[in-house]
Amino acid sequence: MPLIAQLFYLFLPAYAANSAPVIGKCLGWLTGLNAPLDQGKTWHGREVLGKHKTVRGLVLAIAAASIVACAQVVLSSSIPQWLPLVRYDVFFWPTGVLMGLGAILGDAAESGIKRLLGIPAGQLWWPFDYFDYTLGALLLSGLAWRLPVTLMAMAIVLNVVLTTATNAAAKRLDLKDQL
Repeated sequence: MPLIAQLFYLFLPAYAANSAPVIGKCLGWLTGLNAPLDQGKTWHGREVLGKHKTVRGLVLAIAAASIVACAQVVLSSSIPQWLPLVRYDVFFWPTGVLMGLGAILGDAAESGIKRLLGIPAGQLWWPFDYFDYTLGALLLSGLAWRLPVTLMAMAIVLNVVLTTATNAAAKRLDLKDQL
């Protein structure tokens, strides 16, 4: 159980990054940055990423992850010493920025692959829709710190379970159309 708590704590910036674009859209934040990341370009007649992957989402993801990583530094003296897997006092900026950027780029890359395969935007592509942000966050944050491969695999499994649960809750609350 402590390892699950450690992985959950480690990925708090990525969770914030993954949910920030949706929250920002619902609250109408930064509407001036609502331009698609792919600038509306197509490849072989298909959208590259789709209109839902926006500059606003990218900015909000990085900001949210950075704020959470900063909070982890501020709270570091009041949490159990066994909880952090990395030293946030040393890595909080790289952790926030890299996890936020990695999460949003992982999600965007998965969307691009879906478009190439002809899977419509918003259609579930299980399990890839459930760990794309995790893989992106792991890959980019690996520039700041390293996790053993076994912990990375466990993080992916944990985040598939958590994403499944949160998507089910969001669907039940009518915040999402499908799981």
